[in-house]
Amino acid sequence: MAAEFDGWAPELLALITDAESVPVLRSIYELPDDHHWNRVPGFTLLGDPADATVP
Repeated sequence: MAAEFDGWAPELLALITDAESVPVLRSIYELPDDHHWNRVPGFTLLGDPADATVP
């Protein structure tokens, strides 16, 4: 897997090469483009729930 990141900073490659376990591939999900959150007074979404698309 480290070969996929050839040329990256050694500090970042070490996260893969020095790990004690194998990487776990996880799917990334996104909401439809026309999705919207209903407004709720006094409530604010932060972090991942606030983003409607993948990074």
